[in-house]
Amino acid sequence: MFANVAAILVGLGLFLSGLKMVSVSMKQIASRQLRLLFTKWSKIGSVGFLGGLLSGAIFQSGSNAAFIMSSFVSGGFIDIKTALPIIAAANIGTAVLVFLVAGDSKLVVIYLLAITSILYGFNRSEKRQKLCTSLLGIGLLLYGFQTLQSGVKPFAEFKEFQTIFYDETYYYLLPFVIGVILRLVTLSSSAVTVIVVTIASLQILAIGQLMAIVYGGSVGAALVTFLFSSSFRGIARQIAVFQIMFELSGAMVLGSMLIIENYTYWPLVERWVMSISTNMSNQVAYIYLLTRVVPTILTFLLLDYYVAFLQFISPPTVEEDIAKPQYIFEQALEEPETAMDLLEREQLRILRCMIRYLEQPLQVENRGSIKNSRGALQVLDSEMKYFIAALFSLELSPDTSKRLVNIQNRQSIINSWLEGLFQLANIMEASSKLSTDFTALLASIKEGLLTIIVTAVEGAEIKDKEELTIVLHITEDRGGYLEELRHKYLFGEKEIPQAERVKLVEATDQYKHVVWLIRKWTELLLESEN
Repeated sequence: MFANVAAILVGLGLFLSGLKMVSVSMKQIASRQLRLLFTKWSKIGSVGFLGGLLSGAIFQSGSNAAFIMSSFVSGGFIDIKTALPIIAAANIGTAVLVFLVAGDSKLVVIYLLAITSILYGFNRSEKRQKLCTSLLGIGLLLYGFQTLQSGVKPFAEFKEFQTIFYDETYYYLLPFVIGVILRLVTLSSSAVTVIVVTIASLQILAIGQLMAIVYGGSVGAALVTFLFSSSFRGIARQIAVFQIMFELSGAMVLGSMLIIENYTYWPLVERWVMSISTNMSNQVAYIYLLTRVVPTILTFLLLDYYVAFLQFISPPTVEEDIAKPQYIFEQALEEPETAMDLLEREQLRILRCMIRYLEQPLQVENRGSIKNSRGALQVLDSEMKYFIAALFSLELSPDTSKRLVNIQNRQSIINSWLEGLFQLANIMEASSKLSTDFTALLASIKEGLLTIIVTAVEGAEIKDKEELTIVLHITEDRGGYLEELRHKYLFGEKEIPQAERVKLVEATDQYKHVVWLIRKWTELLLESEN
């Protein structure tokens, strides 16, 4: 008995470890270039759907595909209407593992584990290491399933199991609850179904009860997604809600059909899977496939309604709108000069966002929006850097290359500029509980900085050299102004607490740094105009 329990635990541990190895290694293999290629495919309906199937089969998780699609939608690569069918397809792709373990391939699994272990042990190439890890993970999860299966076989002889499960009161309810619990514990729908395949091999439960466990797993998946996504907003919440709808719709439709078939004896799902295969393990695999296919069909039929509902309950956040490039797009790379014009417009949009959040009082209640905006602008900055790198890969004339280098330098300064403003916001937030005079002083520093930034951005927008020259003049030497400000406050008649002295020095140093960055950015802008 103890040996069987140990085999069950070892088998389950190997299976879940292998599943995690496959998922993690394949995430690392999916480089940015591969993701950009997937973005192109996703815009072609059938190709995008096949890409979703492939991602589900590789990652063995519809949630991973949902996460990737969420980043694509948030980044403006595709819209939510394009993403939903791909997520549905990824959920179908997870059935590959279930069919794999449902087959009888003990000798093949042993050879696979042996070969992949040798490859993993002797591999010295970092590039091939992730692929070897993924293959080893597949071997481990398949071997873990076989170990699990051998461990549970003796339990089929226990009549107590049949007595409990065949009680008419709990005939479907108990298996359904077990399915929910298994999904909450394993955090994987395909893992739940693999356990059901193991139970099916014992032939102690009827096919209808096995169906109830699988449907319970879908409900458990919806519950897990709900719990993990309770704090999500915007696009991320839309994707999470769709995943919940996907799981529940399949369980509700197929569960209703199970009940109808049980009471009316109409030949529905149970009769259909029994007609396809006499092997109960294969029947469970087909049932799991149905829990993926039925919601996918509903997704295509009700796609417009799904999109409208999701956008109603969770509209995109301001930060998500900021993170989406508004001007740069892939096709613009065909015209480098136009692409650089668009880059400059995107840069000005970033600066406008900075101004918008500088205009807010830098207090604790605004800390979250400032921090989120910083994150959104960093995402946009990353996209712009990749766009600039793509431009550099083209054949450019010397003048065009010179202009692009100038834009790249300005982008680097803007990124440092953003970081400097955020640090200033941190200092002002930390100073919010100090004296009223001190907070008023910091507010005046912020207002002075805001005036300089607005002048610089407005001059850049209308390409007014006189306006930009004024910016150079007012940023030429702010050291004297700051020293005067510090001396007046620190050495006045009033005794100043040590905390205020420290924060004043920090704030004025950060102010000086940001002003220097504004000046450098303005110099580069004037240089590009000459």
